[in-house]
Amino acid sequence: MAEVAVGLVGAGAAISAAKYATSSGFAGRHESAHRAELADLERSASRFSSASDNDETAEDVAEAFRTKWEHARQKNKEYYQSLNDYKDTSWVNPIAKARRRKAVRSSKRAARDANHSLRDYVDDVSSHSSHSDTSSVYAASGSPPGSALERAVIDEWRHQLPAEDEVADDAYLWQSSQPSLSPVAVPTRASR
Repeated sequence: MAEVAVGLVGAGAAISAAKYATSSGFAGRHESAHRAELADLERSASRFSSASDNDETAEDVAEAFRTKWEHARQKNKEYYQSLNDYKDTSWVNPIAKARRRKAVRSSKRAARDANHSLRDYVDDVSSHSSHSDTSSVYAASGSPPGSALERAVIDEWRHQLPAEDEVADDAYLWQSSQPSLSPVAVPTRASR
């Protein structure tokens, strides 16, 4: 009988340890996701700021951005609060913990959707900016604006060069007029 009691205590401890690990993993993943959402919110604000610095944005565009940014910020606050509520809920009450977990997931979804809406709005504003870079067709990712102009200069220079066969003929003539660099003739198989 004592063995059964020890077995039940051991099983209970293992289950509670697994639940605790799962619970802390859930909170850790969502804390990381919350930080990523905040970084996305800050990137959107920075991009809008740089687009509005380069271009005179209309007051209604700026007001719409502020409204969307405030909505996204509020949703991120709600996400953080729901995560804190989840962490404050005791693991002894699994039903309340499950409800809080569902609330965290739904608030994460709302925060992510608000951030996506803000990012899409900033993309639209940035693409309609008069200073957007569309001239750089050849530019690679991360190239500075106008770097395709360098390629155009190189293409012009290349077209002014003589044709390949002329260059090959000139190189052959030059090479045949040069003295041999080896002072001793190297024997080949045929000469042995």
